[in-house]
Amino acid sequence: MTLRRNTRLSIAVMAAVMVATTACTSGTTGEPSPSTDNASAEASPAFPSESVPPGVEKDSVLDLNSTKDMTGVVTTVSFADSPYAAHLPDICTFIPQKTMQQLGVETKKRGFRGTQLVSQACTMFKFDEAGNISYSVTINFFTNNITELTEPGSVVLQNRDVRLTDKISATVSKLPATSPGDPTFRESCQTSWGTFFGSINVDFRTSSPERLDPCSQSVEAATKIVSLMPKSPSQMRPAP
Repeated sequence: MTLRRNTRLSIAVMAAVMVATTACTSGTTGEPSPSTDNASAEASPAFPSESVPPGVEKDSVLDLNSTKDMTGVVTTVSFADSPYAAHLPDICTFIPQKTMQQLGVETKKRGFRGTQLVSQACTMFKFDEAGNISYSVTINFFTNNITELTEPGSVVLQNRDVRLTDKISATVSKLPATSPGDPTFRESCQTSWGTFFGSINVDFRTSSPERLDPCSQSVEAATKIVSLMPKSPSQMRPAP
């Protein structure tokens, strides 16, 4: 899948992922994605070296080979200038079984395949006794910086400066409904924060919002996920 470098298109992709999670458990491209249930976020593979343009400062957010811990670093590099298109990893490999159990989910699926991806997703599902999706937790990576991702008009702000860790604070928001019958606003909520590569978004969607408040559940899921996310550019390698 090749996406044009357009901010609104990238955010629209996120909405498509959320809608797709309520319909099926295959990859959101329409083709099944391989299960990564046995992948461990604790593994430390050797990351291949990437070509970096001349003049890029060592250990800056633009240095794709940097191993520096950039936890808490929030890039201001724009979507159009981001070097991380085509460098978004399979997010599911960062989520171990232990964390899935903490989230109460049973399966996980990678969102997208292809080249020049400007967003990537990992969706995890909880099923009811009848086999229907009870709720989903979707982790989205974007090459948009956090200001672009949460710009007015794209989201409906619910809360800001929600502390996830001592270094990371997040914004809680909802996507506006696209039609009178669209349940997105009622059933889902997202917790987003800036990173060295762009931004991360944790979306919680439930079929029973009267029982599970999607915003509080999104924040709770984000607190369990945030410490597992990539800490350095060297971890940002595209999935095969």
